[in-house]
Amino acid sequence: MPRRSVLLFAGACIVFAAVLALVTMVVVTGREGAGAGEATSTGQPLVGGEFHLVDQDGRPVDQTMLDGKWSLVFFGFTYCPEFCPTTLAELAAVQQRLGAQADDLQIVFISIDPQRDTPQALKDYLSSDGFPGEPSA
Repeated sequence: MPRRSVLLFAGACIVFAAVLALVTMVVVTGREGAGAGEATSTGQPLVGGEFHLVDQDGRPVDQTMLDGKWSLVFFGFTYCPEFCPTTLAELAAVQQRLGAQADDLQIVFISIDPQRDTPQALKDYLSSDGFPGEPSA
């Protein structure tokens, strides 16, 4: 009997080790497969590149609008209740404080909700008092 118990224990240990090895292989293989589509780092930020948008007047714009000036780019939406108006007003105040130096600065608002933020909605929103650009009449 004791020999049989030892053999059963040894067999159970072997089965447990085999299952553990199989689970480890599946987990490691799954992690390697998941990382296959990820970009590797080159040490350089992946910023810039071409883009094509429409401004508040319905005109097409692209990345060349950023050439030659410092650009403060802000992403938001016209139905934003707090942060967007506050941030745009602060940016306008910074632009005003810069005085003549603001000639080399542009504030760019990019909507993250293009379905609702039509060019006319953007024009109305951005022409509100306190925002960068010309105030509404």
